[in-house]
Amino acid sequence: MSTFSLGISGLSAAKKHLDTVGNNIANASTVGFKKSRAEFADVYATSGMGSTSNQTGNGVQVTNISQQFSQGGTSFTQRSLDMAIDGNGFFVVEAGNGEINYTRAGMFGVDKDGYVVTNTDYKLQGYPANANGDGIAVGAIDDIFIPQANISPNATSEVDVAFNLDSRADAPTNYIFDPNDSDTYTHLYPSVVYDTLGNSHTMTQYFVKQPPYLPEYGEPTRAIQTLIGAAKHGLTGALNPVSYPVSDDGYRFPGDADGQDDTAAAGVGSPGNTGDGVLDADIAAILPPTFSADFAAAPPLATDTTLAADQDRGTRLEQIKTALQDMVDASTGRTKEFYEDAYKALDDFLPVVPSSGVSNAVFEDALTELNGVISGGQRAYAGIDTIAGDLRMAVMTTLVPPADPLTAEINMTNVPLPAAASDYEDVYRQMLDALEVERDANTGTEEGGVYQLALNVLQDVELDWFDLASAQESMVKVMSAFESEAADNRWHMHVTVDGEKVTDANENTPDYFSFNFTEFGVLDEPLKTMAIKDWVPKDGTGNQNGSDEPQIFEIDLTGTTQFAGSFGATSLAQDGYATGELAGLDIDDAGMIIASYTNSQTKLVGQVALANFRNQQGLTPVGGTMWAESTKSGDPVVNAPGVGIAGNITSKALEDSNVDLSEELVEMIIAQRDYQANAKTLQTADTLTQTIINLR
Repeated sequence: MSTFSLGISGLSAAKKHLDTVGNNIANASTVGFKKSRAEFADVYATSGMGSTSNQTGNGVQVTNISQQFSQGGTSFTQRSLDMAIDGNGFFVVEAGNGEINYTRAGMFGVDKDGYVVTNTDYKLQGYPANANGDGIAVGAIDDIFIPQANISPNATSEVDVAFNLDSRADAPTNYIFDPNDSDTYTHLYPSVVYDTLGNSHTMTQYFVKQPPYLPEYGEPTRAIQTLIGAAKHGLTGALNPVSYPVSDDGYRFPGDADGQDDTAAAGVGSPGNTGDGVLDADIAAILPPTFSADFAAAPPLATDTTLAADQDRGTRLEQIKTALQDMVDASTGRTKEFYEDAYKALDDFLPVVPSSGVSNAVFEDALTELNGVISGGQRAYAGIDTIAGDLRMAVMTTLVPPADPLTAEINMTNVPLPAAASDYEDVYRQMLDALEVERDANTGTEEGGVYQLALNVLQDVELDWFDLASAQESMVKVMSAFESEAADNRWHMHVTVDGEKVTDANENTPDYFSFNFTEFGVLDEPLKTMAIKDWVPKDGTGNQNGSDEPQIFEIDLTGTTQFAGSFGATSLAQDGYATGELAGLDIDDAGMIIASYTNSQTKLVGQVALANFRNQQGLTPVGGTMWAESTKSGDPVVNAPGVGIAGNITSKALEDSNVDLSEELVEMIIAQRDYQANAKTLQTADTLTQTIINLR
């Protein structure tokens, strides 16, 4: 009868083998499925005396149906919550009653409450994000929750933007900024900022390249104007404020424009400040030593047509040419070129003065030609120089003769402490007022532009009128800036939001921001903080929209360059955004689940956790492509993906079953033949038994 037992055990084992193969084939397309293998062992009967070498055995038994946890293939999908594990580990899922299972099937979705769940409503476990959504909270794993609420808006507090400002660009021809006039700025760049309610607004940055500030033209221009004025009116008459015609140069004779006479009640830069009746020291130092003697007398009357009168006029023109030649010989650089142009203009008009002299008409035309050399900008620099002279006379009150305020060095010694800090501030304000008057009187001209340029230079100076010492230091800085050349690597930035000018709300600073570049095209450090402090957000009709005001934000231009290349932004980042709705989820290889919103913001939701076991074969299958831990598997070791032996996560992908159909079909054939062979054993045993029965 043992033969029947042997056959039956073989049939049972073969059936188990076929069942295992059939289950593998049935789950060949099941996501995350791990194939099984039937494992067999022979059976021997033993007695109390032990086994003997001539035993035939008692058949076969199935010792284990072991699962094979080899990596399956990867199929890519379009669902963000589809996840495949690349490497070791299991997703941890919880049934809601505390039951924890483990799976490799990464088909997840979101339930009605916002939790990430499997198809059977098991909740995916992981590490939750912190309250700010910018990091993972340290602690135990928990259900992963996807918040469905809109993300709150965030007002712009910082704009980090870098540009390349084209060094080849010309400075605007109109120095008075107007956002509606493209001739008043070099470049513009619009970007978006947000208020506290999440409304978007257009911030426009206007960049204005500053031309070089050249106050060195002031005294040379005044020197030529002095030659013309003295030739037309005689030095004695010209130095008399009453006789000098208003039409020639305001109320001033260019050679005596600094300092106040006894009747002048106005302050620095006022037209009432007519001079003191003495040729200014700075102008006298430029003109030839014989100037005062040569031009002391008044010229002939225009109606005087005598030979003597014509010869006098001719002599005056010769003296001007001689003076200009001496001034050319004594100067260098731009000043020398300026005097050469003046000499050439007069010499081209009248190369040789006849011995008979010139008529009054020729005399006037010659002076007109000479005056025509002076550009509007140079004429403005002459006016600026007279204002600077007034300032010197008003401030340098402690110099001991023969020291002269007009030629003295600007330093803390020659600029004394004021009696009151407000005294210097008042003088400074008078100077600004004088410049603004001249600018406004020459609106739309080169002359008006240069006066604006001077205002810009002064407004770029950091001032402090708090006490005597700071007022003294501030006045030295003002005078130095006013009379010093400024290079052409300076830029101004004007800012508007929705077309309205915004500033730092400081009445002591200009309504724009200034910065400089080095000769290598990089920003000159330190770069000042550019803070907008007076922005009042408005709606489309120009009314306040109910958001917080004034709203403050900073503009950081770090990284901005001035190279010979096209203008454009090289980087832009600002921290404001509107309210946003959940638009999608992204999962990286570390299992970080990141929510994306319609306002282009992202927020960390959580991180997937993976569990590993010392003995995966010891896990208990519980159905649904899930396993439970057992005493044989050991306790789970839970880590973030990529930590320790845990694998990485591939989003928008699923792990295929690791069943190989070709292998399984071969195994089925083998199992089938085993079954047939064991059935033959039973048939043969039955034939033998029947033979024995037939012996009767």
